[in-house]
Amino acid sequence: MKVIDFRTKKNKQSGGFTLIELLLVVILTGIIAALAGPYFGRLIAQYNLKRYKSEVYQAISQAQAYSSQRRENWQFSLCSSNGILQYAVHLASQVPTTCGSSNISWTSLPSTIALDTTAVDSTAPAANITMSQPTAGIYQVCFNDQGLPSTPSGTPQVCPNPASFSSPQQLTFVVKPYPTVYRRCIIIKTLLGDLTDGKERGTNNSISSNCY
Repeated sequence: MKVIDFRTKKNKQSGGFTLIELLLVVILTGIIAALAGPYFGRLIAQYNLKRYKSEVYQAISQAQAYSSQRRENWQFSLCSSNGILQYAVHLASQVPTTCGSSNISWTSLPSTIALDTTAVDSTAPAANITMSQPTAGIYQVCFNDQGLPSTPSGTPQVCPNPASFSSPQQLTFVVKPYPTVYRRCIIIKTLLGDLTDGKERGTNNSISSNCY
């Protein structure tokens, strides 16, 4: 006579998932993804903003270092072409007439990185908001052969007496699609060319140590 092992059969039946259980897992996974998605999107945006702000900071530092090491006038230039920020480190005599001009080498930033030229506080000095544009549409700072910042002038451009430089000067970067959430800045604090970088704070930039 054939013996049926009901215990074995029961164990086999309980080893998988029912359709309802699978649907519940899918629904819960979707809910968690919907809740976590914006959070991770902000984290990635914040990381990218910090990364590319640091890249520009290093470029300005490089221009300053070249000037004192090589005893030449070196310049940092930043501009926007078709919504893309581009920057260059070059000899001051290599004047960029337009954004992306072929006489110097430009580096492009991702399209999500933008320059904020809007004053957050109407009482903040204009010099705290943005870097000067001696060439129309191109933000520039020149460093003389001692590494001191100056506003470039002349044709070809040179770095005149540092007294022509109004400090502090600032570049403030934002990231799309969160331009009002995250701000990171680079500040040339003094006539000696002291550089600092920071993020937005809730107080005015009176000591030139933060974005506002």
